[in-house]
Amino acid sequence: VLGQSVLGQPEPTSTPGSGAVTLTEIKTHLNITATRYDDELQVMLDDVLGILEAETGRPLAVRDIVQAGEACMSRMVLHAVPCPCSTCAPHVTMQVLGLVVDGSPVDVVDRRLDGPVLSWCRTSAGSASTYADRGAVATYRAGYASTPPWLRLATKRLVEHLWQRTQQAPHPALSQVGGGYDEAAPSTASYLLPYAVMS
Repeated sequence: VLGQSVLGQPEPTSTPGSGAVTLTEIKTHLNITATRYDDELQVMLDDVLGILEAETGRPLAVRDIVQAGEACMSRMVLHAVPCPCSTCAPHVTMQVLGLVVDGSPVDVVDRRLDGPVLSWCRTSAGSASTYADRGAVATYRAGYASTPPWLRLATKRLVEHLWQRTQQAPHPALSQVGGGYDEAAPSTASYLLPYAVMS
């Protein structure tokens, strides 16, 4: 499928733990010292990363992604790219690993990555054959090599939210406590994404 990406799905080529909060950090955040909850917390942590990837539309854990496009365009907009803002940029990994156009590899000197746009040309020796427009396939590595502050906080708060819902006794909505607000009010997905995580 042209333009297919793999956000929100576990990949065999994912780098475990990259760009993510660790189990130890989560246990410290929740003030849990016992090891009997480790497996359950790890499953929550893994699920939370996929949830946040789907919500942001960005790759969070570093992974290799394969995307197809049209060779005749000589360019392709990569769909799974990390946020380019100044807060995220120091944590981002974005690298083109390979590009095959019409069945032939494109040399590094003949391709260029400018933001999310990958373009290519035929300037180096050995690449003078005429493209038959059999398609272009790019393989690139994208995600967060280290954890930006917003991702660290969102991950901790979402795991905390899920942990409270599954492991602790029900507690009153925040709107009923000290004039706060109700996390469950605005949307059908709010049980999964409370205000603190969405913001």
